[in-house]
Amino acid sequence: MIIFSACRCVREDLSAVSIKLYYLQNGSARLGFWIRGREYLLPVGIVLKALVDTNDREISVCLTSYYKAEYQGERGAVATQRVGDKATSILDEMRALSLFTRNECLHHIGSSFQPVMDGLETESCSVVGEAVLRDYIFVHLSSNHDKFNLLIFMLQKLFALVDKTAAPDNPDALVNQEVLQPGHLITIYLKEKLQEWLLKCKRQLQEEMTKTNKNFDIGKCNILIQSDSYILLVSSFSFITLETYDFLSMTNFVTSSNT
Repeated sequence: MIIFSACRCVREDLSAVSIKLYYLQNGSARLGFWIRGREYLLPVGIVLKALVDTNDREISVCLTSYYKAEYQGERGAVATQRVGDKATSILDEMRALSLFTRNECLHHIGSSFQPVMDGLETESCSVVGEAVLRDYIFVHLSSNHDKFNLLIFMLQKLFALVDKTAAPDNPDALVNQEVLQPGHLITIYLKEKLQEWLLKCKRQLQEEMTKTNKNFDIGKCNILIQSDSYILLVSSFSFITLETYDFLSMTNFVTSSNT
């Protein structure tokens, strides 16, 4: 049986990234998120240390403590021996990977995700790691400390579910539902297609620069770029129209006339 905790994070443009925590039999956990339609997993300890400059003791104390309204940490319901053992498993993984500082964790994340991060091929691994945390980890939060605290809270809920001290959430409850109007859905879809179109234009421009000789003239390529861009733009919107015609018809975005 797969036990996990999930959090759906929504950006200001209403595009979303779902974060999942998967429980492992050794007591540790993996953080999963999606990039380009593929799910990637990271040891949760690496993400914790990459978010803020912390140490093993602070992580262990946070996992085994709860916080009152006055933001004072106290040992309570989550401070069981099992949770302490799970925190030890998370930290043992970090030591096995020889990752002890925030910079080392950022470098590890950046080196793993640099091939799938567009536009960051020439950047350092630390910069790529920061971009991964900013663009895919709890995207509804801007502060790394807030992301760290939310990840700690999700781990506590996951461990409570594993220890059967908490009941699983009902996915059909209204609090777990999201309301999206047709305009929101279309905007998200158009954003994805426009991003694909811009990446294609970038690749075509790079190919033209490598094919031509050293006397490359960007002015002469403007017509070619504009032409290719127009073709790509038309094909993208044609693709959208064909796939979503029925949906647009139901939402009164497409009308027909006999005149």
